[in-house]
Amino acid sequence: MTNLYLILLIVVVVVVVDDVDDDDDDDDDEAQHN
Repeated sequence: MTNLYLILLIVVVVVVVDDVDDDDDDDDDEAQHN
């Protein structure tokens, strides 16, 4: 059960961090392109 919670926590963190990083990178790339 602890492993399941740990995996869930890691997945949530990775998704959130990846989403924020992708959004920031996309915004910066769009700004440079524009």
